[in-house]
Amino acid sequence: MTLTPGYGTDHLHLRESSDRIKHLFGEPAKRRKTGSFREYWLYPDHHFDCIVSRTSGAVLSLLLYSGKRITGDEEFALTEARVREMYGPPVQEGGGFRLATGDYVNRWLTYDMGIGFDFNAANRLQTISIFAPKKKPATKRAGKLTASHGAHTQQIAALLAGKVRISRPR
Repeated sequence: MTLTPGYGTDHLHLRESSDRIKHLFGEPAKRRKTGSFREYWLYPDHHFDCIVSRTSGAVLSLLLYSGKRITGDEEFALTEARVREMYGPPVQEGGGFRLATGDYVNRWLTYDMGIGFDFNAANRLQTISIFAPKKKPATKRAGKLTASHGAHTQQIAALLAGKVRISRPR
């Protein structure tokens, strides 16, 4: 599976229609309204949740859980220290809350290019969040991405073990 910050996966991405989500994965096991414009759709059997706009029906955020997920049995195998070492300081961080699955998040890190990482009490990566980036992390010059973006992509790709890859933002 490939994860693209600010976009999603090769099978599920931001701005995807809620009709397509239902076609691919069926009705969510549970829906939870958050405010007047958003709704959480929980798919525990597929190990992901998504936040859907109640006005447009588009996917706004994805939350991918460790374990068997959308297309296989990949596992996340990183600690917070390793994420920080590879990826640098986050733009936001915090901790101490429960996911919709009931799992406790000990710490979380968010990066402005559209990706976040949540860690369990054992300090192991348990959730990757994909959301619209705060700002574009790279610019194109003469059809090529800048060197800083290439290094950034390599750092993210090195974060995950197994078959999970992170590609450059679209």
